[in-house]
Amino acid sequence: MFSAFCATIFATCQVFDTNSSDAAKGMFKELEAIAIAVVGVILMTGGFGSIVGVVFGAVTFGLVANAVFFIPWIDGAWFRVFVGTVLLAAVFANERIRKRITGGI
Repeated sequence: MFSAFCATIFATCQVFDTNSSDAAKGMFKELEAIAIAVVGVILMTGGFGSIVGVVFGAVTFGLVANAVFFIPWIDGAWFRVFVGTVLLAAVFANERIRKRITGGI
C-alpha cells in the first residue's frame, strides 16, 4: 500500500511539473534499484548488507547517470549498458563469494 502511495505522489508531482504524464517514465527503475543494492554490497541471496553500502551504491549510480547524460559525445543509452555490466559482474562476484563461504557447494 505504501508503494502505491509513493507511486501516486510521484505521478502527481510529474503532472504538476510537466503538465502531462508519461507511463514509461519509470521504465527499468527496478533494474537500477537492484543494481544499486548490489553495488552497495547487498548479497543477492539475501540476509546481509548495510545502509552505508546502499548509500554508496546510490551515489555511484547517480554520478554515473549524470556523467553519461551530460557528456555530449556519449549516448544516453550507454547508462543501461553500464547497469547491465555492473549487474553481470555482481552476479559473478556474488557466486564466487558464496562458493568460497560454503566450501564450493
